[in-house]
Amino acid sequence: MSCALWRSSHVSVRTACGDVFEVLLRKEVLVKKTCFNCFHEYEAGEKRCPYCGFPAGYFNRKDYSDALECGSVLYGRYVLGKVLGQGGFGITYLANDYKRNKPVAVKEYFPKEAAKRNGPNQVIPVSHSKSEAFQYGMDRFLDEARTLAEFIGNKNIVKVHRFFKENGTAYFVMDYVKGMSFVDLLKRKGGKISWDEAWAVLSPIVNALGIVHSKGIVHRDVAPDNIVIGVDGHVKLLDFGAARYSMGQYSKSLDVILKRGFAPVEQYTRHGRQGPYTDVYALAATFYVAVTGRVPTESTERMDQEKLIPPRELGADIPVYAEKALLKAMALSSSQRFQTMDEFRRAVLEGKAEEERSDRKRQHGEQEEELHRQRQREQEEELRRQKQREQEEERLRQRQREQEEELWRKKQREQEEELRRQRQREQEEELRRQKQREEAIRHHSASGHKNILRNQTLKICLVYIVIIPLLIGAAVLMVTGFQTRYFLISLALAAAATGLFCLFTVLTGGYLKDIRKTLNEEGITLDELEGDLDYFRFKTLLLGQKYAAIAGMSSKAIVYRDLIWCYVIETTIRHKYFFITVAKTKQYLLVFKMRNRSEYKLRIPSNNKEDILKEIRNRVPWAIVGYSDDLARIYSTDFESMIRHVDSKRQERGDG
Repeated sequence: MSCALWRSSHVSVRTACGDVFEVLLRKEVLVKKTCFNCFHEYEAGEKRCPYCGFPAGYFNRKDYSDALECGSVLYGRYVLGKVLGQGGFGITYLANDYKRNKPVAVKEYFPKEAAKRNGPNQVIPVSHSKSEAFQYGMDRFLDEARTLAEFIGNKNIVKVHRFFKENGTAYFVMDYVKGMSFVDLLKRKGGKISWDEAWAVLSPIVNALGIVHSKGIVHRDVAPDNIVIGVDGHVKLLDFGAARYSMGQYSKSLDVILKRGFAPVEQYTRHGRQGPYTDVYALAATFYVAVTGRVPTESTERMDQEKLIPPRELGADIPVYAEKALLKAMALSSSQRFQTMDEFRRAVLEGKAEEERSDRKRQHGEQEEELHRQRQREQEEELRRQKQREQEEERLRQRQREQEEELWRKKQREQEEELRRQRQREQEEELRRQKQREEAIRHHSASGHKNILRNQTLKICLVYIVIIPLLIGAAVLMVTGFQTRYFLISLALAAAATGLFCLFTVLTGGYLKDIRKTLNEEGITLDELEGDLDYFRFKTLLLGQKYAAIAGMSSKAIVYRDLIWCYVIETTIRHKYFFITVAKTKQYLLVFKMRNRSEYKLRIPSNNKEDILKEIRNRVPWAIVGYSDDLARIYSTDFESMIRHVDSKRQERGDG
């Protein structure tokens, strides 16, 4: 705030009470500075407002020569701040209502053609001839303010709180709308917006102007810069000033208040008849700017046959019905335009409804077509599914046939398996009966052998213990001259010696030690063979050592003939091994004796006797040759007879 201003002796006297208030206010302001943008007080030494950054010492007349200076007080309560704007017929100030501590906007009636500033505050006509026009306009200014005050409940029209005369002119106080102007909105959106967006913002202005027109008031200055989107989201129309049109019959130049591109033709002529259709043109031009980003061609230039370019040709995002409504609203002749805002709104809404109906019809047609295509797709899909079902049924039937065939084959296999098991049972039964027969024969043979053994044992005792001692006694008797004493002594000694020899032979088993040693090396236990070993000892003792063959595939010793003892060895660790072990007797050395297990061990992976015989012949043919003569002599047949006999013994044991 400029202190020099407050020291001025000029006082605008309104009432005595007002004089006292201004003096008191000025004395208070001299102590601190006040920001004329946000009206916060701060220390006098600051160069800028610490709250909003507005420069200190700012004065309005630097930019607006006709404006009241910052800090001026109106109506004893409104402290003026910076100038918000100036038109041809008025100046708008930002002010602070100190009683409510709330910012307001103050409009001052100041027609440039008819008024001038006399001193810092007073307004007077520029000449005596302008006095009547000045007074007429001021009256109309107050009349319009009075009318606008009736719309205080409308959210889209700026509220007028007070109107009064002061400083030789008139003022009215209205809300200061904080927000963003429609011009700034367009800049933020890239210069233009779609029709739907524009209608969403400006349709409240259409409704507000319809209400204003119903009271006989015409705005005549509808333009993007007079439309503000408040911080509360409400769109408001500003700058209602009746003087700018009420002086038409007195003014010689009205172009100072016209906005190029937004004013219809009737506003350019002194006697042009204006009405609601004038605002219709201006608002349609505002829509035009919003959707195209271009100010429409001035109406006076269009009178020279220059047509208005349709918005769609400029790439605007606007439906056909809205473009038709805008072009009609911006017709040069007022009679060809919509006469009221209600007509304009109805045309837009009806056009939208018609387009929606057309869209619905088109969509319905498209839906019908889509339904038709959908039915076709469903039929094709149904045919495809039917074909697929048939294929699946065919595959199912094929699987059923295959299953039936498999069941038939399985039944055949089961029957064959049953027949095989039946034959096997029969064979096992036959083998069991054969085993029983052979066991009976063996038992009979063993019994016969034991009887023979007992008989031969008696013979041995008679020969070795009776006859030999008698012979020796007879010889002694003859040598000693038939002395009985020596005969008896020699007889006793001979009998004892032969008895001890027989006992030693029987107990030790003679050369059977080699057989026992060989069997022990191969891991063969003899616990079950004691009876046979005893028999074999006497057999060896009495009949002379022949030979013994030890061959494998049984767990017991079997006496085949008088001189042959066969034994079967089986070792099972996943595979079966066929072992052949030969023992040495006193008189004969048979084909071979096993010295190294790994060297002579034969791995036969099959239980079939043909495979066993083939394997033996391929790997140890010399052993087969060596055995064949002896075994053939014993069995009166060939080597295969021994294999068959071994197989039968295995089957009897259940080895498979």
